[in-house]
Amino acid sequence: MLIKFFIFLFFVSFHISAQILEVNKNFESISIQKIAKLYENNYSINEQNLINNKLVFKSISNLNFGITYTNHWLKFVMKNNSSQPIFLYLTFETNINDSLILYKINELKEIEKTSIGEFIPYQNRLVKHRNPIIPITIYGKEKACFYLKAIGNGQPMNLAGSLQNAKKFHDWDVKNLFILGLIYGVLGLIVILNLSFYFVTKEIVYLFFSLQILFSILTLSYLDGFVYQYIFPSNGYWANQTAAIGMCLTFIFHNLFASLFFNLKNDLKWAFNAYKYSTIATITILIVSFIHPFGFNAFIVTMAMMTSVIAILLFVSILTLRSRGFSSYVFALFSTICLIIFGTFFQLYILGYVPETFFTHHAMHITVGLQSLFLALAVNDKFRTLRNENSQYQIKLVEALNVYSQSLISNIEAERQRIAVDIHDGFGQNLLVMRNKILYSLKKNKIPKEYQNVLDSLLEVTTQ
Repeated sequence: MLIKFFIFLFFVSFHISAQILEVNKNFESISIQKIAKLYENNYSINEQNLINNKLVFKSISNLNFGITYTNHWLKFVMKNNSSQPIFLYLTFETNINDSLILYKINELKEIEKTSIGEFIPYQNRLVKHRNPIIPITIYGKEKACFYLKAIGNGQPMNLAGSLQNAKKFHDWDVKNLFILGLIYGVLGLIVILNLSFYFVTKEIVYLFFSLQILFSILTLSYLDGFVYQYIFPSNGYWANQTAAIGMCLTFIFHNLFASLFFNLKNDLKWAFNAYKYSTIATITILIVSFIHPFGFNAFIVTMAMMTSVIAILLFVSILTLRSRGFSSYVFALFSTICLIIFGTFFQLYILGYVPETFFTHHAMHITVGLQSLFLALAVNDKFRTLRNENSQYQIKLVEALNVYSQSLISNIEAERQRIAVDIHDGFGQNLLVMRNKILYSLKKNKIPKEYQNVLDSLLEVTTQ
């Protein structure tokens, strides 16, 4: 009985703390999920209903709602116990440009209204940050009710986040930037490595792989908010469309790379045709994606399904090629397994079937990073294999040339000796003819016989 009583007190205290968050100068951070309640409505809500507190909010277990057209409302109440104003940041883990509106209600009056999102220029954000960040001020001894409206426009919606003071916000930002810097750094090195392979070998397969990774980086930069922050800060449409372009071109260059790298056209015709038709379908989907927002939202769902199909197709292709003696299948197989496993988690994440965690939040980064890393190892392994084969070929070529050159030298030497003998014999015969002519001339002119003996001696020495 006593245990039940303490459990009852625990839940009562938790319920009360979930209703009103008391803050002071020592406050650091707290998860939104612990203090907020949820109300879902597909239609606009009269703001007077908010002020009069007539809406029924329920407890929440997951703030990742996935692709939705439903408007979601979060409600939380905060009270400043100190006499000094407290400045906090309402930070969201989502990197998608959700349209958010925060109302601050105090004594049945709307005090503040802050809006951020897809169709609001980046320059108009009160906090210039790649993630949706809303500053909150609670004045001394103030108690205020906050309502956050997230507009569902068919894109993935994830409202997981936290309330943080300035120091915690800085630490949170530095940690995220470190992780992103590590991922982008590895991908950048892989691009440089494969570009160097391309310039050395002039094999276009390395260029296709480099372009695949570059457009993967573009897609990640959209998910991480860098596109909206740096490339299209005043145009939410093109910021979102960059994701469609990046995903589509990543898919196309992956198909081109896989077809060439695995030699599917010659070794696996059915897989080559499947890649070809999926590439055509991807380009068609990209064209449809420019019909905003329907086309873009349909593009996200369709690409998620096509990625799964292509990953399974690649897995089967590699297993088939393994039986045919493909040398670099191990790393390629690992890359495909990573694509299937982590890619599936990412798809479940954007569809709202799994909650916000570090693993699910970075599932796309892990997918691209590990797949690119293992494919780079496969490329390097194949490059090393080709280099070894080329070295062996060169050794055999040198050996053949040595054998041939020795044979050629022997033949030349034999021919030289034969020609020398022929020349020597011919020269001797010519001298003999000349001697006979001279003797005939001497006899004719009655030259003494001792001169004939001298000529015979000279002829004998010359012909030896």
